[in-house]
Amino acid sequence: MILMQKENTVITAAVAALVIGALAGYWWGASFSKQKLAEADKKTQELQTALNVFVPPLPDTVNVIGGKITAINENAFILEIPSLTDRYPKPGMPMKTETKTVSIAAGARITSTNFDSRTFKNGVPQKKTISASDLKTGDIVSVTVKENARTEQNLTAVSISRSSGI
Repeated sequence: MILMQKENTVITAAVAALVIGALAGYWWGASFSKQKLAEADKKTQELQTALNVFVPPLPDTVNVIGGKITAINENAFILEIPSLTDRYPKPGMPMKTETKTVSIAAGARITSTNFDSRTFKNGVPQKKTISASDLKTGDIVSVTVKENARTEQNLTAVSISRSSGI
């Protein structure tokens, strides 16, 4: 009987030591993880700050966009532009794009600049006024719009500048 009590005491002590060890290990691991997470968060903030020097955050309001015309109808066109929400493509992946529908406001200024050096005058590319009907699918344009292009899908152009000869 005394031997059995000693066995129960030893088993109880062993279980208690195991439970205490497990709790101590969990506590140590949890505190170690919090420390590592805090260090990782600090490093992430430092890297984000450094990255912002070379690739600044996108502004909240975007009124000038540039891209390629992918379709045209009477007084509107579809413009494919780099994403206004996704700053960084993953390495080896193409930059994400999005499309915007752009209507041409009455009285919008539309110009074309030819960067082919054979058309330069005194070393300067020449800009000329064109009409909306001169815009073609595939043209690269820069568009100033009334609305915030970051949040709106349908935009109204107040000026359009087409580039060619690049």
